[in-house]
Amino acid sequence: MRCDLSRDKAIKVRYNDNCTDYMRDCVYYAHGFISKALLFSAVVKECTTSISRLSSTLANEAYSSDWVKQKEILEAEPFVVLLSAIRNASKHNDGYISPVNYSPKDQTFGLAINLESGIFSDRNNISMFRRTSINQDGRTMLDWLDSFCQERYQHGDTPLLSFASFYQTVSDYIAVEGLAFLDTFSALYRTRTTDTFDSLELVADNHSIGLLVDMTRGANPNERPFN
Repeated sequence: MRCDLSRDKAIKVRYNDNCTDYMRDCVYYAHGFISKALLFSAVVKECTTSISRLSSTLANEAYSSDWVKQKEILEAEPFVVLLSAIRNASKHNDGYISPVNYSPKDQTFGLAINLESGIFSDRNNISMFRRTSINQDGRTMLDWLDSFCQERYQHGDTPLLSFASFYQTVSDYIAVEGLAFLDTFSALYRTRTTDTFDSLELVADNHSIGLLVDMTRGANPNERPFN
């Protein structure tokens, strides 16, 4: 259902803009979204992993929040898996994304990911698709793409994936990934703050605690009292 291009939100060509140029710009920005999403995701993933290891070392236990678990679930979403597969093309702004469903009357069109544009011919992609499970039954990304393409071919259609659905799923994944990072980061500080208060015996065990702050006033009397 979410690959039904007729359900996508239509992009309206701006008044007095050349339709072909506007379509080309939208394809360019769609590739740009993929590049930025991959860059952000890679940085956040690395930071979250590092903080999780640090938290585990300091607290002698691994920390895993609901957001971290949700992120792991979304990592098996076909569109999130596809994000990594179209990384190289997005950096060069070519391939994979095409304008579709152009309506001269309404001056609207949609965007789609074209599975005939080389995704299956890339050996690295095929290897990744073959080993990436997207559900508990062991179904791989390659199985999912094969069945989708065959279904489209049987109906005389080009195997196109909805970019609007791809965009929404990837945006959700990035949001959850960011929340997982913040949750992991704050958990580390909660652990260290608890340890500090315990060592100073400032707060009884049955009391709640906040963040430890430095209350030292600087040499300048006009400075804010809290650093």
